[in-house]
Amino acid sequence: MLNAVTKVSVSKASLTGVRALVILGLLMEAPRSLLELREALIKLDIMEQNSSNDIIRIDLNTLKVMGCDISRACAKNDYKYILNNYPFNLDITDKEIRLLKRIYKILKDKVSFLELLTFDQLFKNIAKFVKNTEQKEALLGISILKNLEIKRLQSYIDDCKQHNTLTIMYYHPITKKNTPIKILATDLKMNNDKVYLCGYNYDKKEVSMLPIHRIKCVISRTNEENKAQAVNPIEVKFNLKYFNAAGMVDGEKIIETKQDESYIIKGTYPNEFFAVQRMLAFGDSCTVLEPENIRQKVIEKLLAMREIYKNG
Repeated sequence: MLNAVTKVSVSKASLTGVRALVILGLLMEAPRSLLELREALIKLDIMEQNSSNDIIRIDLNTLKVMGCDISRACAKNDYKYILNNYPFNLDITDKEIRLLKRIYKILKDKVSFLELLTFDQLFKNIAKFVKNTEQKEALLGISILKNLEIKRLQSYIDDCKQHNTLTIMYYHPITKKNTPIKILATDLKMNNDKVYLCGYNYDKKEVSMLPIHRIKCVISRTNEENKAQAVNPIEVKFNLKYFNAAGMVDGEKIIETKQDESYIIKGTYPNEFFAVQRMLAFGDSCTVLEPENIRQKVIEKLLAMREIYKNG
């Protein structure tokens, strides 16, 4: 799934400590089944895919020995572990914080926006019980959502789920004015660590991707019955050399493996901007095959970049 975090320099004791911290944070957030805990630890690459569930049970027992009151998973509680009480402040080491940062850096570009919100809440949950001010701030500083208003993000997620049409007040960086925009919300996306609201722009009659830090407020929300303006995503077929399948994102799939060990990949992206940026991110290992307009856009971008460096 993911390239393994470099564990040569990280002791097993540190991984055990990080696992216990993550389990504690997850249980602070909500009751979890053994499977849910296992999936979270594997996704964070702090537990091997073939490891026994006994490792998690040992970590749970460690937390109990440390004073945590954790209910046993049984039919009565839907086979979920419940954290009833925790009597201590966490003593987390700088080494464990660095490991969490390293894991998060690998994961942040490969998970959904909802999972990014979960990680943000996880770090906040752990930080609540850390006495040391510097360590608390270091934990809170890991998430790329740290400076954003989470309730506001959650409201946009709800808008996307319900396909609400929003009239927003948007600050345009070129005109330097606040302008009302009507958009059919479809998705929240991350690009270069910035959050964008994606959807059909009724004024431009095309898909738009609006940085949420430029959205000043939502003037109105409606749930229109007519969804004829539904967003048509961009499909791109491209050849990729030296590729690790772990680097694939949602919407991408390998459709052919070539004899030279390159791959033909088909990717689906919310709009032209995302498609072009994704192609450019692969550098010289990527060749766009179709559609022709995306191929030309990438060529234009590369030529423009060459001119900038030539004249710089």
